[in-house]
Amino acid sequence: HFLSTKMTTPRTTLSCFCRHHRLLQEQRRRHRRQRSSMLVVTSQKRDPKWGDGYQWGKNSLGKKSRWKSRLILEYEVAREFVWTLGLYDEDDWRDWAKDRRRGCVFIPRDPWNAYEGRGWIDMDDWLGRPLPFHEARAKARAFAKERRIQTQSEWWAAVDSRTTPRRVPVRPGMYYRDEGWIDYDDWLGVGLEDEKENEEGR
Repeated sequence: HFLSTKMTTPRTTLSCFCRHHRLLQEQRRRHRRQRSSMLVVTSQKRDPKWGDGYQWGKNSLGKKSRWKSRLILEYEVAREFVWTLGLYDEDDWRDWAKDRRRGCVFIPRDPWNAYEGRGWIDMDDWLGRPLPFHEARAKARAFAKERRIQTQSEWWAAVDSRTTPRRVPVRPGMYYRDEGWIDYDDWLGVGLEDEKENEEGR
């Protein structure tokens, strides 16, 4: 009976571990792709001048500074370009910097070092990741108040005109559906002024 028992060899264990690891990586990449499809569009301020990245070797694309005997774009300009890439996290950035950087010679592979003390905040800011719900909603409400936006259709008109705030998802209901989202009235702050006046009048 003992001899008939199927033994698990180290090679079999290693094979199972590698297969499991590959599946986890694929699930993670798929999750990033799904999540990034709901990320910012207008807040990335896409502009035809950025093109596909091939022309970033040209000298007309922005002021540059020197870092370790290399020329790199100023932080704000470089970040504006990176926001158009739609990358989700640091892994996406490292993949892009390694394999798809192409002719973007003035974009450093390690921006956390290159821009230290020159504007660097964190990877979320560098990649244009959406803000946490309450911060994004506060920005959206301030924007809506300034532009007198009170309806979902008016919000989408702002989306079409590419004027919504940076790092604020254009589809907040999808992105924040599990993080506090209620509806567009709440998102845009509709009725908040009336509530405030009523409370002050009591």
